[in-house]
Amino acid sequence: MAMAAAVLLAVAAAVVMVEVAAAATYTVGAPDGLWDMQTDYAEWVKTKTFHPGDNITFTYSPELHDVVEVTKAGYDACSSANNISALRTGNDVVPLTAAGTRYFLCGLTGHCGNGMKIRVDVVAAASSAPGPAAGPASLSAAVPTSASRAAAGVAIRVAAASLLLHAARRRQLAFTTRASLVLRACVATFGVLASFVSAAYVCSMYTLLFSRMLVSFIFSQQAGQQRINALARSIT
Repeated sequence: MAMAAAVLLAVAAAVVMVEVAAAATYTVGAPDGLWDMQTDYAEWVKTKTFHPGDNITFTYSPELHDVVEVTKAGYDACSSANNISALRTGNDVVPLTAAGTRYFLCGLTGHCGNGMKIRVDVVAAASSAPGPAAGPASLSAAVPTSASRAAAGVAIRVAAASLLLHAARRRQLAFTTRASLVLRACVATFGVLASFVSAAYVCSMYTLLFSRMLVSFIFSQQAGQQRINALARSIT
């Protein structure tokens, strides 16, 4: 159980690292506020840079507010008429799929006028094409992404190896159960076979065969466990 928990934690950490490297999720107004009438969203967006692939999350009480995406004209006039979309779950995740400007406001009467609106400028990520002055900074920026992908690959291999080891242990249990039944049947034949020596020989052969197979199972599991431990250590 401890190894399975460690594997799951490693996979989860790797997935998070890959997601962080690829995109970001911003909770509107956080950490000082949320989607409310107290937060200054013009100031909040100044500290953020949004790229295609990022997400913004509106967190609020659906009994008190909503989220309406509007055009620039609707944003300037604080009007939710002819809106693009309306969200009312209280935990609305909006994907920023392309570069451009998005406008959001609260559609309840008076809320937008009290500052409950936000303009989100989504800018394209920097080009990956080599420039004339590519320096150490640009090279170091690429390191987290490659490292996170490598960690994710190792974590996935650890999870796969753990599953295979678990399956091997189940096969060993099933084999042991069947071997026990066969040996019991063999012993029961002592009173039936004409020759006690013949019965003992047959049973001893079965016992030797089953013992060798059981030892093979054990060595295979030990090798698998060592492989998992080595992969897990390579993550850290």
